[in-house]
Amino acid sequence: MHKIIRGLLKLPFSHLKRKKKKKIEVKRNISGEWYFTDQNKHKHHLILSSNFNIIIDHNKLDTKLVENNPDSIVFIDKYGYILRIMIHNNLPVSIYDEAENVSYKLIILKNDIKKH
Repeated sequence: MHKIIRGLLKLPFSHLKRKKKKKIEVKRNISGEWYFTDQNKHKHHLILSSNFNIIIDHNKLDTKLVENNPDSIVFIDKYGYILRIMIHNNLPVSIYDEAENVSYKLIILKNDIKKH
């Protein structure tokens, strides 16, 4: 008897399945080279590779891609801090470093971005 009651109680709600939030993943090629100047007026060389590696001043950062949407690409570093690259017209324009709580304007040196 208990099985029948449990089955009947589940029936009206069986169609209400939790929908997973659809993840928007943007395919793009943002590879290229930029520079930015920090608060101490030091210039830094930034390379973004086509497979989303980040290299700053010849040092590859240990990061993981966590979000890729039309306006930004978000990485998390090995310490748990966020690096957010802001995108405008499919080009990186700034990088936000959560560890320093600072955004830096990116100046393009060279890019491999193909315009469509």
